[in-house]
Amino acid sequence: MRNLLLLLALSLTSLTIGCEAEEDKPPVVEYVKLNVEAPGEGEGGAVVMTTAMCTSDSDTGFFQGDFTGEDGSMLTVKIKGFTTNEAIYTCSQASDNTEGEVGNKFDSCSVALVIADPETSVNSYAMHRSSAEVKGFTYGGTCTVTTTYSEPTLTADVNCTGLVQTDLQGSARNPIDGSVTADITSGSTFSCDL
Repeated sequence: MRNLLLLLALSLTSLTIGCEAEEDKPPVVEYVKLNVEAPGEGEGGAVVMTTAMCTSDSDTGFFQGDFTGEDGSMLTVKIKGFTTNEAIYTCSQASDNTEGEVGNKFDSCSVALVIADPETSVNSYAMHRSSAEVKGFTYGGTCTVTTTYSEPTLTADVNCTGLVQTDLQGSARNPIDGSVTADITSGSTFSCDL
């Protein structure tokens, strides 16, 4: 009987510890919620990312936000001339970025997206070439980032059409087909603390 009581006490103790451990876990924060229209079957849809790293240099006015999701998805947002005042940034590819060297890469802001591929890999979409190894293309879509700031949190709406597929199933496209694109549609947001 004593052994049974001891076993029961140990079981209750381990259950209590297990419950406390569950309660101590911080809630998962969804920093990014995107609505993505992508060309591949089973690709895109609702994309959620739960880690965020944002930096803002007040001297240079450069902002960068890097977000990742558990399925390998990633969102990178860069803004030149960033301010914490409410603003709308219109992103575009730099004129010297379409081929050869990467040049200035982008004007005002840029958005790059990596999303899960149904074949258990990832596909990348961008509006400019990030390195000279990326084959030439001209971004023909439109892209805006609309920001608001309430210390310490930056919140933004993202709306981008025609992001060009630069990687297919984890490998660089060669050549790049400018008609294979993805859209980040209305209702897509990100947030992070500065």
